[in-house]
Amino acid sequence: MFSRRSRSRPIPRCGPCRTSSSARTTRLWPRATRRGSRRSSSATWSGGSAANPSRTRRGPTTSRRDSQLWEDSFPAMGTTVDVVVRSPERPLAAFASVRAWFGMVEARLSRFREGSAVWRVNRGEAIHDWMLAELARVAFAAWEATEGLVNPLILEALESAGYDESFERIQGPRGRLAAQPVPHPSAAIDIQGTTVRLKRGAIDLGGLAKGWAVDRAAELLEGMGLDALVNAGGDLRAVGEEAPGAGGWMVAIERPDGTVMWEGTTNAALATSSAMRRRWPTTDGGWAHHLIDPRTGLPANSPYVQVTVAAERCLWAEVWSKAILIGGPETLQRASGNVSGVAAIRADGSVERWGCFDKGR
Repeated sequence: MFSRRSRSRPIPRCGPCRTSSSARTTRLWPRATRRGSRRSSSATWSGGSAANPSRTRRGPTTSRRDSQLWEDSFPAMGTTVDVVVRSPERPLAAFASVRAWFGMVEARLSRFREGSAVWRVNRGEAIHDWMLAELARVAFAAWEATEGLVNPLILEALESAGYDESFERIQGPRGRLAAQPVPHPSAAIDIQGTTVRLKRGAIDLGGLAKGWAVDRAAELLEGMGLDALVNAGGDLRAVGEEAPGAGGWMVAIERPDGTVMWEGTTNAALATSSAMRRRWPTTDGGWAHHLIDPRTGLPANSPYVQVTVAAERCLWAEVWSKAILIGGPETLQRASGNVSGVAAIRADGSVERWGCFDKGR
């Protein structure tokens, strides 16, 4: 699944999760461009589980003798989605399908989108929607697997801390650091077939929905017979390989100070949770971030400031990166049987590595 990269050639610096080769570089988080690859003419180039019980079967593979890398980049789900595809021809239909998929997920699962399934269920409606029902089951599974550290019912605590609208609209001090009780999903979420109703509380499916959407998009491209990498703000999934014989896609992880912590190849998934990105000053003189500890109803007070997890699926990499950042070293040990690697960075810059990240620099 993962292997270390040969140190024979340097890799240019880029964001916390990136792909690279000896001739090309893509910064996947935050935005950047790739040198030496083609951009889709139909794309707006801005610069730089439970998803499906049966995994999508890989479709017929086209000739890769003259294949090249094509990229698309677009805003969705509060971040930038970068899609890199290896194909002999410009994959316009593939890019259009991925854009449509993310648009549909955002329209139905965003808590900020008036009229979305999540918006309506948070206002007391019983919602008949297969996507919401599937994500509600995913959220319940994540809550059980992490022993309550990942809980979709943190929305009221999140809004109390100041994250009550899209992050790009947050300006200046807001919210306050006051503990808010977080309900247990088992007592608050009622799922009957494809109908979801909340008995109490309100849900935020943002991170889970993003990881789930990345998995489904990557599997969609794989089903078209394409080698591809899909990245949504640091949550990425790779299928196939970047070049013939490469054994995967080149990725690297950076520390918060921008230095490279690890680099290698993957044809699976990575997700990073960080307390250093979505943070803001509060009206009572403190600082808040978006990772709520359900045990306290407050932004997590963790020894870790950034956690990256490698796993088979982006959804579960997202779940465990968040759980480890919230729960600390004890949760890192518990996660070892569920993921293939963990890299956790403390506030002093020291790094705890496990699994595929253990030998990274």
